[in-house]
Amino acid sequence: MAYRKQLLSIDYHYDTDTGIYDVGEIDFGVHEELDNYIKQYGRKGIKDILLALAHLIWHVKEYGYRIVKESESQNIGEATKSIKK
Repeated sequence: MAYRKQLLSIDYHYDTDTGIYDVGEIDFGVHEELDNYIKQYGRKGIKDILLALAHLIWHVKEYGYRIVKESESQNIGEATKSIKK
């Protein structure tokens, strides 16, 4: 069995009743395990973390642009329908 330990986390607020956070606000956490990981794996560990973050950035960019493009295209379609009528 493969075991995992969390090094970093990214979350967003989807609801709030405290007024401290805005809905949609992004939070990230650096977990204590990150120190242990870097101590154990050194420069290679740092490189691996940065590569994983770069891959995450790529995914967010690709998904984000695709979703925004689809949304804009639907909005244009709706606007065109009302013009044609």
